[in-house]
Amino acid sequence: MLHRFYCLVVLSLFASESVFAQDLFDQNIQYNIIVDTEDDSTIQVSYEVLFTDKKNRDKKFFETTAQDSFLMILMQDIAQQDQKKNKILFYIHGMWGGRRMNFNHAYDLMSEAYLDHRESDLARILSLKWPGNKMDYKKNKRTLYQTSSQISDLMFSLLRKIQAIDFLDDSYSTGIDMIAHSLGNELFSEMLLDLEYENTYYPFFDQIIMAASDNEVDIFESASFAKKLLRIGQATHVYFSTRDLTLGVSKNLNKRSRIGLSGPQNYDSIPEAITFIEVTEIMDDNNFSDKMTGHSYYRSSPSVTEDMLFTMINKSKKNRKVSEDYPNLYYIITN
Repeated sequence: MLHRFYCLVVLSLFASESVFAQDLFDQNIQYNIIVDTEDDSTIQVSYEVLFTDKKNRDKKFFETTAQDSFLMILMQDIAQQDQKKNKILFYIHGMWGGRRMNFNHAYDLMSEAYLDHRESDLARILSLKWPGNKMDYKKNKRTLYQTSSQISDLMFSLLRKIQAIDFLDDSYSTGIDMIAHSLGNELFSEMLLDLEYENTYYPFFDQIIMAASDNEVDIFESASFAKKLLRIGQATHVYFSTRDLTLGVSKNLNKRSRIGLSGPQNYDSIPEAITFIEVTEIMDDNNFSDKMTGHSYYRSSPSVTEDMLFTMINKSKKNRKVSEDYPNLYYIITN
């Protein structure tokens, strides 16, 4: 409790500095948690805040290894947003997604789809950049498993601090949604399995979106994973496509299908708060490579990104059709 009080005191002091005036936050600011490792087992963590100038070039605004300093800027920013548009989108990228060029490309598309949409209630994207950028898929997975416990402790404690500040200070009234992509979902599931059950007493997220997930097809049949998942979010939404070429490669490497490729192997065992959305028919991605691979619709398909946004804001999805066989399976259809 003393630490939470300290955070609030520092935030108050921070708010009084003229260098952090209101107009500084009137732009699209990136908030990135950067996790690195030299030995594939011990993580190093830093934090950065970046903003984009009028020429659309990244300029570093703030960099630190102190989590509280990073949170001070983020929460002061959130405090100055409109109460109807002040939520945070927590984002976990997939393999190679942390490379600067790949990350910035994805971020720009996500910013347009989720922050700039006229009906969005999202103000900022809070990104976890994890060490999944090696060329070798198996090495990335090995690093993921070796570091997931440390990343879990880092991220869930950070998210709790955001919630504590929001709860204790009337200046804030925010919430957190989550999107994880591809192999980032495997990191997320490992983080969740590493989370102590007693720390799931209060949800971390409103809506959880697992896009093109590289998890096993029976991930939701793991009692420990499903039980914790139901406690940390209001609902979970799993998007998949049977024409996902990237996950087709993963299927061959893992000798087993992926849940983001074929959906679950048993719909009857899935809890009501977990829904599946098939997007195989959708091919309106905004560039040729994403359209061909069918793997990056969470950022590149206007139809899918709007469906995801409407999921997060609890608005009716106009292009969905429910399955005749399973009440928790939907299809996004073409107009």
